[in-house]
Amino acid sequence: METSIGSKSAAGFSPAVCEAVLEVLEECADSLAVYQNILRQQSMTKDDDATNIFPNFNLYVSGIIEDLKREVSEHGTIDVLIKEIERITSQEEQEHILIEENESMQIIVAELRKAIADKKTANEKEEERLTKKLTLTRDEKEKLKLIKDVEMKYVRVWEATRREQYVLRYELKIDELKKTLNDHCVSERNENHVNDVLTRYLTRRIAVRVNSFSTSFRLKRAKMSYRHILPFT
Repeated sequence: METSIGSKSAAGFSPAVCEAVLEVLEECADSLAVYQNILRQQSMTKDDDATNIFPNFNLYVSGIIEDLKREVSEHGTIDVLIKEIERITSQEEQEHILIEENESMQIIVAELRKAIADKKTANEKEEERLTKKLTLTRDEKEKLKLIKDVEMKYVRVWEATRREQYVLRYELKIDELKKTLNDHCVSERNENHVNDVLTRYLTRRIAVRVNSFSTSFRLKRAKMSYRHILPFT
């Protein structure tokens, strides 16, 4: 369709077609003027910025219409409109490409956000796991320390008890030895006393017997001496 319009534009429209096109353009210009007038009146009666949304668009359309009117009157062509359509089409294509690129970027961003969220969740789970492991390790360490303290306390108590038993055993042994020594000393003293008494007794008995023997011996000698003396008397 653009090719046919372009071919007619190159050759130029007939005077009748040009006149018809100019009439249409005049109607468009009049309609646009009426529309602009309505917007202007609304902006005067209402304090509303909505009536001034498209002022640049109105000027743009008015400029296109004036350029077309001049081109149709002078050359019988509508190249201005064709170029504008091509420009708008190209712009729409660019916008479509940008939209597609934007959609692709949004998909990529969504995937990245999902990946980041998944990574964050995984990191949080790993952090939670490591925290639990650290807590368990600390608890195990405290448990082992407590067991060690109890064992050390038990060992100290056991060693102290063993030392006390050794001391008590040695004290009992010493007491036993002291008693044995004391008994031995008492027995020895008793034996010595008995020996002394017996020695004194035996000494006295021996002395008595010696004295008795000496007396008897002296008597016998006296008798014998007396007997030897008697025959000569």
